[in-house]
Formats: sequence, structure tokens, C-alpha cells
Amino acid sequence: MINAQEILAETDWAGLEHGHGPAGDVPERLRALLSEDAAQVDAAITFLHHTLLFEQLVHSATLPAARYVAGVLTDSRTAFVFTETGEDAPQPVRRSLLNWLDRVAAAILLNDEGENPEADDARPHLIELYPAVAGRFTDDLPGVRVMARMTALTMLDADLPEFTALRSAAVPSLTAEPELLSEDEREVLAILLEEWQEAEKLDALLAGSESWLSRTIKRFRGRP
Repeated sequence: MINAQEILAETDWAGLEHGHGPAGDVPERLRALLSEDAAQVDAAITFLHHTLLFEQLVHSATLPAARYVAGVLTDSRTAFVFTETGEDAPQPVRRSLLNWLDRVAAAILLNDEGENPEADDARPHLIELYPAVAGRFTDDLPGVRVMARMTALTMLDADLPEFTALRSAAVPSLTAEPELLSEDEREVLAILLEEWQEAEKLDALLAGSESWLSRTIKRFRGRP
């Protein structure tokens, strides 16, 4: 289990960098995520996206911050509801944090080797974040459950042995409650699961989701 407070206290933040320079200001921003103050939380979420993931690049402070974020997903204060800048509807902090972890995972996994060295360095450590994300599959809040599944999907699609080994166990959770997913989310899920099915023979596990999954796949392939 990730100890968020240890990460906050023991990381040499001043020796790391984010998109705008030295990362000595990161601890204050991370603490604000749990402040239960809408303005402070929104500013902290904006900081995650626009400073720690500036230009969709991973910086030396990004991974420690992601570990902290993963570590606080179980904190009751992340159920605090606020309206994030750029969003129309209020949502729990926890959902916003999972969304940011999804962006971090994508930035790491879509990086071409050598293009973003910090992303190269972070890649082997991405697996450390997965248990915290998977732990939200059964969250009390439906929007959090959906975001946890989509974030896990991004991670599990990585061509890394430590993730491919987890796919079979994750399939029942990923395909649960399809009514909560948007049409686009269903389609993305269906396509990736079909790819996994072909690569890893997950036929037995996918059979239970045939009712909606098979229809989505057929529609994408233009089959009646």
C-alpha cells in the first residue's frame, strides 16, 4: 500500500522539477487536494494537469506526485464534490484524481523511447499505481467506478508483462455495469477487449459480457 504522507514528507521535492521549474511548491499543492475547499481543490487539480503534466510530458516530480495521488484515493476527503474548471457538472475529487492518473499513464505509455526520458524512467514504476486504481472498481460513487475502470484500461493495455498478466482478473470488473458507460467508452472497451481476446484467449471470461460486448464489436466491424 502506498503511504501518501511518507511520500509527501520524504521526497526531495526541491531537487525535482515540473513543467515550470523546481518542484518545491508541489507539497503545498498536493495537500490542497484534501482541503475540502472548492477553490483550493480546483487550483490543485489545474496544477496537476498544467504543471506536473505540462505539455503532456512527464517531469521528474510527476511520478512521486502520482504516487501521492494514488495513495490518497481511499481518503474520505476525496469524496468532496466540486466543479472542476472546464467541466459543467460537479464531481468528486476522487474522480478528478483518477482522470489525472489516466493522463499520466497515457503520457508514459504513448512516449516514444528517448523522446521524454522522465517517461522512460517512470514506465517500470507504473505498475505501482495500479492497485490503488483497481481498488476503486467498487467505489460507492458510480462516476468514480467508471473512471477507475477507464484508467485501469489505459494501464492494462500497456505492452508490459506485469500488466498483461493482470488482464484476465480485471475483465469481470472492466465489463461490469455497462449501463454506466458512455457509448464512446463502451466502444473503446469493446475494441481493446477484443484485441486482448485474440492475443490471450480470454474467450471464457468475455463470454459473460457477450450480450453488449459482442454487439458493440459487431457494430464496429460493420457486421449485422
